[in-house]
Amino acid sequence: MSISNAINSAVSALNAYSEREAVTANNIANEITSGFVPTEANISENADNGVKVTLSQPKNSNGVDEAGEMVNLIINKAGFEANLTTIQSAEKMYKAIDKLV
Repeated sequence: MSISNAINSAVSALNAYSEREAVTANNIANEITSGFVPTEANISENADNGVKVTLSQPKNSNGVDEAGEMVNLIINKAGFEANLTTIQSAEKMYKAIDKLV
């Protein structure tokens, strides 16, 4: 995988985690809304080495799972941090290559 591919993959993942964070925020914000059905955002690998989000709503929902949404926030944060680290590492590699040229 080239450096630019790593960056593109990390940017794709950052966008996916951003979308997942928006879904989590919406679920939490509407927790007490009557009849609200929470949305699940699942992240998976795309065919082009990117990341995609698949949204779904469970048919038999008992409302918003507060504990599950808090776990999602923690997972989202870790996903943001990991992919930001990838981009920062790629930037360091580009700078090191530039010094050699």
